Amino acid sequence: MAVQSSQLEINNIVAASGLRVSNPRVPSSNTDVGSQGDISWDSNYLYVCTATDTWKRVSLDGSAFTN
Repeated sequence: MAVQSSQLEINNIVAASGLRVSNPRVPSSNTDVGSQGDISWDSNYLYVCTATDTWKRVSLDGSAFTN
């Protein structure tokens, strides 16, 4: 089975059942190339591009979900 790849951009979305980033491109620094709204991840961090070529990250600490 061939795997298709495409780019998805969603603006003003009201509801979605989910989003999967199967092959993330992890930024190499906080000034790596990126566009506002880009999202990526690795096993330790979630990365968000907050402005052109400006990345921020949050730690994925593995703690349990709480309701």
